[in-house]
Amino acid sequence: FTHCMVFHQPDSVIPVDPGANVTLQCFYGENYTMYDMFWYKQIKGRQPFAVVK
Repeated sequence: FTHCMVFHQPDSVIPVDPGANVTLQCFYGENYTMYDMFWYKQIKGRQPFAVVK
């Protein structure tokens, strides 16, 4: 990473059944609004990939 900050993410791993809904939570200070944030999904045995950016 070229730049990384600490954010508060209550649950970094959320196991769910296939087809189930999941809510992702992440909290950060308002001073960090100029930075891009990405959500990654990783399926067991596979590389992570971006799902939201």
